[in-house]
Amino acid sequence: MVIVGKHINDISINPLEYLLGDATKEPMEFETEAAAKEFLKEKGFTDNEFEDLVFETASASNKKNDFMEAYGSINKIEDLLTEAGELFDRIPPAIQSAILAYHNEPGTVQHCLRWGLQAIKEIRKDWHTVVADISCEE
Repeated sequence: MVIVGKHINDISINPLEYLLGDATKEPMEFETEAAAKEFLKEKGFTDNEFEDLVFETASASNKKNDFMEAYGSINKIEDLLTEAGELFDRIPPAIQSAILAYHNEPGTVQHCLRWGLQAIKEIRKDWHTVVADISCEE
């Protein structure tokens, strides 16, 4: 399968935004790059405009092992965030205050660690819900 993307504002370091289906709002999938180009030509694209597009091969299915590896990564992230929080807590309060004053952002280190850990715990706990709509093959 092939999906079609374009760098946001035509700047190659920006992420891709994808051609979406009307009903699903998910990236449209085409059997081949040629089929994608044919569809785009029908919509008025020219050959020159294809140079700004990225044609990516999309994985048609996810293997059970992909889900298991992703869940393992979630667990590892939780472990690392927990360790990072514990390390930060060992920093004396006066130095933590100096870090806060220097950084001077609403998303402090403490905030990022606390809420990052909270988010990853929720994702891990509800893993089946998180991935429920992703197809899997054995």
